[in-house]
Amino acid sequence: MGYCYTISTCGPSVMALPEKTLAPAVIGREAVGPGYEILTDGNQGFTLSEAIRRAQVLEDYDIGWFEEPLPADDVAGHAELSRRSSVPITVGESMYSLSQFKDFLQAGAASIVQVDAARVGGITLWLKVAHLAEAYNMMVCSHFLMEQHLPLVCAVPNAKWLEYIPQLDNVTTHTMQIEDGCHSIRYAGSGRRVGLAGYRCPAPTD
Repeated sequence: MGYCYTISTCGPSVMALPEKTLAPAVIGREAVGPGYEILTDGNQGFTLSEAIRRAQVLEDYDIGWFEEPLPADDVAGHAELSRRSSVPITVGESMYSLSQFKDFLQAGAASIVQVDAARVGGITLWLKVAHLAEAYNMMVCSHFLMEQHLPLVCAVPNAKWLEYIPQLDNVTTHTMQIEDGCHSIRYAGSGRRVGLAGYRCPAPTD
């Protein structure tokens, strides 16, 4: 089993120096070398000026993306940050409609969009966002529910990553198969197989 990327958290300690909040990404790059993607998540924790400072540090370590560095609805702030940084800015897990993604893409406020089918309105809406991103020559990535998203990222030409959360293996009947950094499909259907063995629903009460 091998992974091709890791997401490290670098927020939301706005008052800490960039070297402190970015330590996981910096240490990770020094540990794995250049042939491995390191992605950072700001958790919507920074002001624009602090995000710019951190992005400048991240550039030196060839970081694959800077995810949600600002509040999720700050289109203008993300657009300014995108203009000021060579690190790809990623948004989307906190968006719930096609029009929200349209606003960010039209403003040049992101380089990669991360879409959650459960939040955006289902499989059809996920695919619409992916095709919208393709029209802007941008990459798309999934968020959460990796079994459901695996067929989706395989169905579009502009999907770069599938987010994998190992903790979710405990509640699904089919765990993800990862070989050389790639996921494989070994079952038919949408992938949402939740195992509830051992759980009992409470008896109805009057």
